[in-house]
Amino acid sequence: MQNFENNNQSITKKSQLKIVSFFTEHPESVGETYIQHFSVAIRFSLKLFISSIAALIHAFIPALFKKTASTLIKNMYREMTSRK
Repeated sequence: MQNFENNNQSITKKSQLKIVSFFTEHPESVGETYIQHFSVAIRFSLKLFISSIAALIHAFIPALFKKTASTLIKNMYREMTSRK
């Protein structure tokens, strides 16, 4: 019975480690913690959202936001490619 409990605990720990690594493997590969990576990804997401809104408005009123979306995306590209 003791062997079964030890084996079960081992399986549980392995499962927990797999779950944790699912969330931390990529951030660690770029030299960040999960929270740091979350923060960067949220910031990029918001910039993309703003770019999208600017492009949508520009589609209806071409005189507005002529270069907003492209400028934001170019800046994001430079920032992304300069990261690890």
